Amino acid sequence: MPRKPARPYQLSGKLPDVPTLVISGDLDSNTTDENGRLNAARFPRARFLSIPNTGHVPEGDPTGCAISIVVGFIRDERLGDTSCLRRVPPIKVKPVRWPFRRNGAGGGQSLLG
Repeated sequence: MPRKPARPYQLSGKLPDVPTLVISGDLDSNTTDENGRLNAARFPRARFLSIPNTGHVPEGDPTGCAISIVVGFIRDERLGDTSCLRRVPPIKVKPVRWPFRRNGAGGGQSLLG
């Protein structure tokens, strides 16, 4: 018998009144900035921060900016200087031709090898 997908966890009650930092990668299509903002709004003292040019693991940005912001927040219990976010470089992508072919034939680049 097929299993039904798990239902999302529904919070009940108040969340703690503690400094909370919610970060999101602006290129994350799995957990969007909007989702991060909604979650941050549930905490009385939350700050939301979108990390540019990053995906689902924004603290892995190549400049170390995001992780330094997180460490500073944990240490000082407040959001400090975020000016380093301007230095997070764009993600490099390599354009590919369309249409993709299963075997690479027909002039298109194959995704499947």
